[in-house]
Amino acid sequence: MSREYHAIKNHYRLSQKLQLAWWLLRTKLIAPKARLIRFPCDLRGLEYMDLGERLTTGVNCRFEAFPLEKRKILFSAGIYR
Repeated sequence: MSREYHAIKNHYRLSQKLQLAWWLLRTKLIAPKARLIRFPCDLRGLEYMDLGERLTTGVNCRFEAFPLEKRKILFSAGIYR
């Protein structure tokens, strides 16, 4: 594994690692393809969203989607570009 991985891995305290594990479990229950959703996260209109792959959020994020069209809003891997 790379040095960057070990630097990040060792940066968290035990309580933070447990919190990340809890967030990861909740993420996989809500959006199995997402990487990590940090809670609390307000997802309004989840049925109109496709969270895509590799989505990672910060704490207290808010996403809203409304049924203006027949398709879902896609948060894809390239959304940051």
